[in-house]
Amino acid sequence: MMKALRDACRRSSHRLEWWAIRFVSLFARYPVSIAYPFLGEKIRFEVRNSLEYTKILSSDGEKRSLDFLAGSLGSGDVFFDLGAGKGLYAASLGKKIRGLKIFAFEPNPAERGRLEAHLAVNGVLGATVVEWAVSDSEEDRELDLFFDDVSAGAFRPHGYENRRYDRQARVLSRSLDSALRRGLLPVPDAMKIDIEGAEVLCLRGSAALFDGVFGKRPRTVCLELHYRTLSAYGASPADVLSFFAEKGYRIADDYPRGTEWQYIFVDAKT
Repeated sequence: MMKALRDACRRSSHRLEWWAIRFVSLFARYPVSIAYPFLGEKIRFEVRNSLEYTKILSSDGEKRSLDFLAGSLGSGDVFFDLGAGKGLYAASLGKKIRGLKIFAFEPNPAERGRLEAHLAVNGVLGATVVEWAVSDSEEDRELDLFFDDVSAGAFRPHGYENRRYDRQARVLSRSLDSALRRGLLPVPDAMKIDIEGAEVLCLRGSAALFDGVFGKRPRTVCLELHYRTLSAYGASPADVLSFFAEKGYRIADDYPRGTEWQYIFVDAKT
C-alpha cells in the first residue's frame, strides 16, 4: 500500500514538473541551443520547438538509470543504446567515460541526423550509429513517425492504430542474435532499451545473447517498459519480467517515469 502511494506521488510530481517546464518552453525562441547537466557533464542539444525543450529539461527521470550505467561501465566496455533518439544516453555516457564503445541504434531517419549532430557537438566522435531497427526477425517494416520528428518512431503491430503518428518510413529490422552470429556487432556489456513497446520483440530476438551463447552477456540492462502498447504485440509486463528472471537477472531498481516504468536489471550471476 505504501509503495503504491509513493509511486502515485512520484507520478504526480513528474507530471507537475513536466507542465511547468512546458509552460516556460512556450516563451523560448526556436531553434535554440541548450546545455543540461547529466553525469556531471554539460550535454548540449539543438532544440527546434517547445516539445523538444520540454522533453530534454524533464529528463531527470533518466538520471537514475544513467548514474547506474556510469557506475557499471568503464573504458573499453561496449554499450548498446537501443532507441537512441537525440542521444541523451549515448552523448552523456560517451562524454563521461572515455574509451566507451557506443552503438547507438536509431532507425528514424530524421531523428538519426539529430543524434549524429548531438554526438558530434558533445565530442563523442567514436560512437557507431546503427540505422536498422531491433526486432525478432529480419525484414523491411513500416515505422510510424511522430508528427514533428520529436521522438523516435515505433512499429505498428497488426490491428493497432497509433494515432500519435501521421507518417511512415520503411526501415530494415533484424534481431540482435542474428547480427551477433554474423559478426555485425560485438557483444554488449550493458544496454539501454527504449523502443516504444517493441521491447518484447527485441527480447525475443536476443534470447541467445542473454543465454551467454556468444561468450558473455550484458551485465546491466536499463529498460523502459511501455505498458500501454505491449498488449498490441501479444505480450504483457509480466512476460518481460519473466524473461529476465528466467535468464538469471534480478531487478536492481525500478521506478515510474511519466506513464511508463523504468527497470534496471543486473546479471544475478556476477
